Amino acid sequence: MKRFLVAIMAGAMVFAVAFAAAATLNVNGGTIQAGEDNSVTCTDTASVAGWGYEADDGMVYNVRIFVANDCAGNDMFVTVTGAGDTTLDNSGAVALTDPGNCTAPGGSICTRVQFDSPLAPADIEDIHIVIEGPGGTPND
Repeated sequence: MKRFLVAIMAGAMVFAVAFAAAATLNVNGGTIQAGEDNSVTCTDTASVAGWGYEADDGMVYNVRIFVANDCAGNDMFVTVTGAGDTTLDNSGAVALTDPGNCTAPGGSICTRVQFDSPLAPADIEDIHIVIEGPGGTPND
């Protein structure tokens, strides 16, 4: 009986250590995938190329995002957040096409995402980009 209790306690300790280690993992950045096939990866980076700021009223109307050409055929979803991770704007699916609807340097797609309503620059704290779909060549 004593061995059984020691084994249970050892298992509980291993679980506690694993759980504590998982709580400290950095999950920012990198590729997030869903599904059973790893071929959904088209890129591990996206960059904000610029914001559609209008000096006349001091508001931001859109954002330009660059992604790799390998993402052509996928959909991109953009969420702009403010203080406390509050959603300020949520785009629907934006089709990634080559060359896109704005000027992009070679090797990338430029997509302009229009906001539902203008945003005050001081309110914008973060942007979340999700690329979804079967297009692309993994591990490029």
